[in-house]
Amino acid sequence: DFTVVAGDVIDYLTYGALDYAKELLFDRLPNLICTLAIHDVSKNNMTNLPDKLPYEDRINILKPYWPNDVRYASALVGDRAVLVGLDNDTTEHYFEDQVEKLQAEIIKARKENNIIFIFQHTAIATGKEEDKEAPNFFVNRFETSNVYDRRLIGNPEYTNETDKKMIDLITSNSDVIKGIFCGHFHDGNHTKLPAYYIDEQGVKHDQPIDQYMVSSTPYCLPGGVLTRVIIK
Repeated sequence: DFTVVAGDVIDYLTYGALDYAKELLFDRLPNLICTLAIHDVSKNNMTNLPDKLPYEDRINILKPYWPNDVRYASALVGDRAVLVGLDNDTTEHYFEDQVEKLQAEIIKARKENNIIFIFQHTAIATGKEEDKEAPNFFVNRFETSNVYDRRLIGNPEYTNETDKKMIDLITSNSDVIKGIFCGHFHDGNHTKLPAYYIDEQGVKHDQPIDQYMVSSTPYCLPGGVLTRVIIK
């Protein structure tokens, strides 16, 4: 078994919060990937005040505590499932080195007949108008959420050139990438990201990628909540 937390592990960046996360989560689960999100790197989150420390200084505070690389982490689970954790939220964009690493991961996975599941904090906007009201597989606070034109990577208004490279990479390899799991919305939404792959004969096949926005434990007290993924 393997555990992945899709960002916002702590509420805001303090040494006390990091010590608490280390004691309760990082040290207890050896098979763990935690992606980063804005709560994890901001000392002033939810205050509308700028952080006094530069971004890189705040990242350097995190690094000694974090159980994996803060930008890109991967792990092979079982015989052929590769879990990839990406930070796509702390700057609201992907990073260039993530594109390079995922490209290499895809080449390796295809060669070894593996499949990839991506975990990141925010979803990719689908560009499908029907996803203004994306349905829930787990009804928590809202019955639907907007995965069409809100502030997300994939919405042209919030997408830079590196984001475009990453989206192109993900959506052109749906024979290998089989799912995307996100947090951020705090609800259990499901969409299908338009995608395709090209087979060995050069034939293009349209095959969307399932994208799940998993719920958040603080909103499901007292018992909390997790999404269990069973790979067969």
